[in-house]
Amino acid sequence: MPPIYKMQLELNALPPELLLLIGQMGCLINIGSVAITIPAMLMAEEKEKYTLRTLMVSSIRPMEYLVSSLLPAIISSFVIQIIFIPILVTKINAVSLILYLAVSLVAIIISSLLGMLFGLFAKNQMTASLIPMPLTVVMMAIPMLAGRIEIFGTINKYFYLSKVSYAMDQLILNKPVNLTISDLIAFVVTLAVSFLLFAWLYKRNGFEND
Repeated sequence: MPPIYKMQLELNALPPELLLLIGQMGCLINIGSVAITIPAMLMAEEKEKYTLRTLMVSSIRPMEYLVSSLLPAIISSFVIQIIFIPILVTKINAVSLILYLAVSLVAIIISSLLGMLFGLFAKNQMTASLIPMPLTVVMMAIPMLAGRIEIFGTINKYFYLSKVSYAMDQLILNKPVNLTISDLIAFVVTLAVSFLLFAWLYKRNGFEND
């Protein structure tokens, strides 16, 4: 029997509450930490090697640089989200799976943009790994403490990481993933704000080509 199926059998023997916690923590760590830290460290590495300024004054457009910088984080984090499925989910609803993957992808892009923001200010890879830490801790705490802290509960209704955690829970429980119009609006607004903030800081810090 392949190791992944053995792991799945062992996990399925756990209480549902514990299985949900494992899925939630996996999503939060992957998207709320890994997807932020990788782009920040990649950008900081280029700044350390003095290649970032060379790239910025070359013919490479900001959007081209942004896409190429985000791809490693987006692909790696998205693959991890996919790996969770055969390990934690026994019965898969096709529509719920598609929504889970779509929500995960958008959330990863948002987190990667936030990571690039931190990379703009990090002087080296060490600071790039430390600067995002306070934010990532708070971000991961919001879905987990939403039922205990009132302000977290309010934020949780529109927080993009909470939607990914919800989609994972529904997949594990073999229940439909239902997204409302307000959920979609929250995703679009968060993505737009993240992108515009990065573009503004990118230009403000002198990285934009004349």
